[in-house]
Parts: sequence; structure tokens; C-alpha cells
Amino acid sequence: MDQINRRTRVLMFFVLFLITIICIIVGLLLAFDIIIAYPFVSFFINALSITLLCFSSYVLITRYKMIKVEVIRILSKNPFTLKIVKEYDFRTAILGLGSLLINLAFLSYYLGYTVFNFSIWYLGLTIYYALLFFAREITLYNFYRYPNNRTKEINVHLIVGILLCLLPLFLFITAGEASRQTSKFKEPILHVLVVGGITIYKLTMGIYNALKAHKSHDLIVISLKNINLAEALASLVALMATILVLTKDDSKVNQISIDLVSFAMIVVTLFLGISMIRRTVYEYKKMQWEEGISGLEKFYQQRKY
Repeated sequence: MDQINRRTRVLMFFVLFLITIICIIVGLLLAFDIIIAYPFVSFFINALSITLLCFSSYVLITRYKMIKVEVIRILSKNPFTLKIVKEYDFRTAILGLGSLLINLAFLSYYLGYTVFNFSIWYLGLTIYYALLFFAREITLYNFYRYPNNRTKEINVHLIVGILLCLLPLFLFITAGEASRQTSKFKEPILHVLVVGGITIYKLTMGIYNALKAHKSHDLIVISLKNINLAEALASLVALMATILVLTKDDSKVNQISIDLVSFAMIVVTLFLGISMIRRTVYEYKKMQWEEGISGLEKFYQQRKY
């Protein structure tokens, strides 16, 4: 009976979270006049959103362990989802596959926008997301095609590191274009809202997962997490530009602020790429040293017998 009650409570919590998210989205659409409604309706939705957000946060903090245990128990019933729960590298690869599909959607969106509304800004973003897509694709392909192959993992890590070193070039071009010509861009409000929400989530999770991944010795995991962080950094620059477009504020101060943030993002992305290349050199030397020791041990065993 207790098991049924706990399962029911967790289901109710998920329904609560879903209703909260829907109310917040509707509230934002009302705030930006995307949806027109009577003032009392807007007031009611906003009040309900704030109340549900506070209550959902309280539930998540106080019932986090129970929700986590129940979700793991449900996922453990299936061999595939059990593998996702138990194996960190496999879980990272599955999430990376989802990121690959989202990356492809963004690439298609910016490519279409470049074709019909050509600008250096959107062309730079298209190339940027194309490089990220290629980095993810080659990482996931080698994870699936050559599992537990140390040489392939090191080669992939090197390629991704080189690509991350190339990314700041296109980020610099797009950021410079954004700071000079924000008044020429036309961004729908819904686009700004979507980009803003995704950017905040990606940046938060990107930093957390990158720090977590670097504690492991799995080069595939580190590669995927660094790609996610690099994408989040680019999204932050894009978000700042779109906010300036929305507010129609292209003053010198705001242009300089974009340049400063872009420079910081470029430095961090370049640091990620260089650190991956350095890690590759270290891993190559380590592998050669281990192979040398192994060869000496075999030679000693042969002479002994």
C-alpha cells in the first residue's frame, strides 16, 4: 500500500511540475502580448504561476530523494533504461544524441534564416552550429562504432579540441556583426523567449556537466560535455544580441558590453580546445609508455621460459 501511495505522490508531483511550466509559458506569452486576454485573466495567470512555482520548488527540495528513488525504480525495469541509469558514459551518449538532434534543428533554422534573410550574423551562426554538429556526430559515431577503443577515443578528443579552437573565429565574426548592426536585425519576440530559456538551461547544465566530466577519465564524455559548454557560450552571445534587437537599444555602451562578453566567451572556448589538445598529447605519451612497459614484460616472460 505504501508503494502505491508513493508512486501516486510522485505522479502527482510530475503533474504539478507540468502545470507549473504551462502556466509560466502562458504568463510569458500574455506578458509579451503574443496572447491577448482580459487584464483580470492575465493577473490570475501570473498569480497562479508564482504560487505554483513557489510550491513546486518547495516540493522539489523536500521530496527530491523520494522522486529520484521512484524514477530510478521505474527506469530499472527496462534493460535499456537501466543501462542509462547505471552507466554514466552511456547516459552521456544518449543525452548527446538528443543534443545532436537539437543541434541539427538549430542548424536548419539558422541555415534557412541565412538563405532568406542573408547576413554575416546568421551565416556565422550557421557555420558555428555546423562545426558543433560535426564535433558531436564524430564523437557519437566513434562511441558507437569503436567502443572501448583507446586510440579512437584519443583521436576523437584531438579532433574535437581542434574544432573548439576554430569556433572562436566564427563567434568573433558573429559577435562583431551583432554589436555593429543590431538595428538591422528583425527578431520575433517568441524567438527571443525560446532562445533565452534554452540559453539559461544550457549554460547552467553546461558548466555543471563540464566540471563533473573532467573528474572522470573518459575522453568521450569530456568531449561531449565540452561541446555542450561551447554551444551554451555561443547561445549567450546570441541571446544578448537578440535582447538588444528586442529593446532597439544599439547604444555604444551596449555594443561594448556585447564585445566584452563575446571576448570572454571566446577565451573560455579557446581554453577548452587547447586543454583538450594538451590532454590528447598526455594520453598519447601515457599509452606509448604503457605499451612499452607491456612489451618489456612480454620480452622478459619469453626469456624467462
